[in-house]
This record gives sequence, structure tokens and C-alpha cells, in this order.
Amino acid sequence: MKRLIIMLLIASSALSTAFAQKNANWQKARPASEVKYPTVVRGALNDFIQQFALTEGQSYSVNRNPVTDVLESSERVVRFRCDTAEPMLQEVKNAYNTSEYITYQFTQIMPGGNEQFAIRVVSDGGKVNKTIPVRTKNTQEMWFLATKNLENPQLRDVYAIVWEKKSTPAEDDVFEGTIYMISSLRPDLYTKEMESSKKTFRIEGRVDANIKDSLYNIYIADTYAQLCGQSDDAYVACVPVINKRFEYQVELDHPVVGRLRCIFPDGELCSAWIDLDFVPGETYHITVHNGYYDDDMDYERRVGRFSGKSLINGAVTVDEPRESVRTIADPIEQVQLMQAERTKESINKAVEVQLKFKANKIEADMAVLKILYQDLDAAKRIEIPMDLTFDQILGKNKTIESEFDDMIKLVGNDVISDKDKIEFKTHIYKKALELVIEQNKILSEASRVVGFPKSGRKLQTYLEKLSDKYMDALTKIIR
Repeated sequence: MKRLIIMLLIASSALSTAFAQKNANWQKARPASEVKYPTVVRGALNDFIQQFALTEGQSYSVNRNPVTDVLESSERVVRFRCDTAEPMLQEVKNAYNTSEYITYQFTQIMPGGNEQFAIRVVSDGGKVNKTIPVRTKNTQEMWFLATKNLENPQLRDVYAIVWEKKSTPAEDDVFEGTIYMISSLRPDLYTKEMESSKKTFRIEGRVDANIKDSLYNIYIADTYAQLCGQSDDAYVACVPVINKRFEYQVELDHPVVGRLRCIFPDGELCSAWIDLDFVPGETYHITVHNGYYDDDMDYERRVGRFSGKSLINGAVTVDEPRESVRTIADPIEQVQLMQAERTKESINKAVEVQLKFKANKIEADMAVLKILYQDLDAAKRIEIPMDLTFDQILGKNKTIESEFDDMIKLVGNDVISDKDKIEFKTHIYKKALELVIEQNKILSEASRVVGFPKSGRKLQTYLEKLSDKYMDALTKIIR
């Protein structure tokens, strides 16, 4: 556990320095080659809007889930007019071509093509499903790309631009068109979930292009203690990665616990894994990166709604096994598992792996926060609405707060010594407090230059309360 604490301190130390260079570096976006985020296209479209947007016909809206307050959709539609020889329009095209490799959907339609094109917008948990026409005439040129939203993997970000030459002789050298910037729930996820059986639990995974994962072992047990006591070869399925994707599904009568563990191409079993609740009727989405992963941020909330509570969080005791949908061992092996469940070493190992994944997840979320602050600065400089970015920063901070809380809970059980527990909590609270203080400084300096909207003041209020929370927690430990 000492080694784990040192590792986590090194990882979390990077969190507090993520905003250290907040002057020149804050205003300089990360290159598109460093992160799968359409920074180049966003910048080109925003610059184009700044120069050629028409006052009439503009619209901007944000929709949130009324229960969870999670962003579900945002729409920004801007009409524009420019000369046909305007060089900035070519810069927009170049930005799309440069960003094609980061998209999961890319479309270009030139004038003369008969294809019509529309954007599907899903919100309110899939209840609202509308279509926005984009290309309606064969005289129009259109560029479109869609990427996964970094704030929430359930969202899809769409950037589209369409234009056509004015038909009147007096305006033959003028283009008129529309720009669409839309974030909404991914239609493919909700279509699949609606088709799922109420008893079917699914895993739908992706892996980065540079990840060499070849297989994923799936483990299932009725209790978390049983899961921790399983041997490496007690898997119920071995799922291949095909075209950087893997899928698994199982019919369940009640919630159970499960584990995903990668097998590398050389046959080596990965030393780390992911544990989660397997709940009937649920679909778990995950994208594996190099050293961390993204998953459905609302999954645990849905798990709690269906099963009443997680079977993993805080589970360190041995429960009586229920009738399982799958038999994971014969009676002799079951006795061996029950003996293994009582060993503290297996519990310690499970906690350590979960802490490592939490640390990696926080680092990834911090990288997203840094990009969001860059977007906030860009919005301030070109005077576009900042509400969406403020809301995203607030949402990401809430996610990080939850992850810090989860790490504290993981060491709250009697799995490490009291001395190590105090040391671990002290450093975690200190790093979390440093992160909040640094953001407060940035926002305080920025607010003196430009007035913040209500969403900005809401973020500042939240961070101030978070600062008090971590300060109080530190004070109680130090006493």
C-alpha cells in the first residue's frame, strides 16, 4: 500500500499543476494531434462566425436532464453571408480536412450531388427525437463531422457548414449559408438500448488505434467477495477485439458483479482490470485509452436506480451466494473460493487496482478541464456565448469531486493500516484543494476583465463550497 500511495501522489501531483501555466498556455489550444477533439474546426468556424455572421436567423439553446441536471443537448445555429472568393472559407475547408482522422463520421457533399442531409438530435433521455434539415438543395456545398463529446461519452458533437451561391444576377458573387454546432445524446446508443431485452446486460467497448488489446476476459460472481477470490482462469467468456471494438451480452435475472480484464497479443493477462455491476436491461459503454479509460458517467446512477445499491462499493464481507444465472465453479472449487474470499490480501489487491483506475480517470478528466478552460478563454476573446463552456466545466468538476470521494471511500474500510489511511486521505484532500484553489484564481482574474453570466457565477459558487469541503476534511484529519 505504501507503493500505491507514492504512485497516486505522483499521479495526483500532475492534477494541481495542470493549470499552473495559465497565462500564455491557457490561451493556446492543444494541437489536434495531441487530443481527439475538433479544436481546429471549432476555431475556424468561430473565426468565420466572428467575421460573417448575420444577426437575423441566429439561435442558441441548452437542454438538461431534469432529474440528473446532466447536459443532454445544445444547439447553436448561425446564418452567414460572404463573397465567393473569401479566403477564410477555404480555411474552414482545410480545417475539416485536417480533422477528418479524429471523427467517427465525416461527410462532404459538393454542389450537384442529389443527397439531402439532416442532423438527428436526441434529448430528454431519448424521449425527444427531432431532425434538423441541413442540406436541402443540390446547389449546396456541405461539410460535416461528428466526434464523441469529451465531457460525456454519451454525447455526440456535430459541426456542420452548408452554403450556396445567391441565384440573383446582382449577387452572383455572394455565398449564403448556415453553420450548425450541436451536442446531443448519441442516437446509436439510445436506439440500441430501446431494442435491448429487459434481462440483457451488454458491454460495448472501443479501444484506441494505438492500443494492442486482443481479447477481454469476462468474470461474473454473485458477490464482490466472490469475484475477488476468483482465479485468473475462472472467466465465463473471452471476447475478441475486432476492428478496435468488443461486445459482450448475457441474460440476467438479478444484478451480479463482473470484471473486464484484457489479454495482450502475447497472451499476457493484464495486471489491472475494471470491476462493475452487471444489471439486467443495462448497457455499459467503455473506451479504452493508453493508461486510462472513458465510460458512461451516468451508469452508476442508473445502477442504483435499478438494483437499489451497488454490489461493489464498500463490499468486503462474504455474503451467501444466490442462485446465479451462470455456474462459476463446482462445489469443491466453491469451497476454495470461499476460503480465498476471507483473505485480506485479495481485498487489498482489488482496492489497489480500483484506486489506480480512479487516479488515471482523474488525470484524464483534468486534461478535459484544461481544454474547457481554453475554450472559455477563446469564447471570451471572440465574444460568443460562454454558458455552455461554464456548464461543462461545472459538470467536469462534479465528476472529479465524485472520483475523489470514491477514492476516499475505497480506503475507508479496514483494508489498510490507520497510519496509511490518514496519510492517503491527507494527500488526496490536499491535491483536490490545490486544484480548486487554482481554478478559483483563474476565474477571479478573468471575471475582472469580462463580466461572467449566471452560469459563471454558479461555477464560482460551487468551487467556493468545494474549497470549504476539502478544508474542513483536512482540518478534521490534522486535529
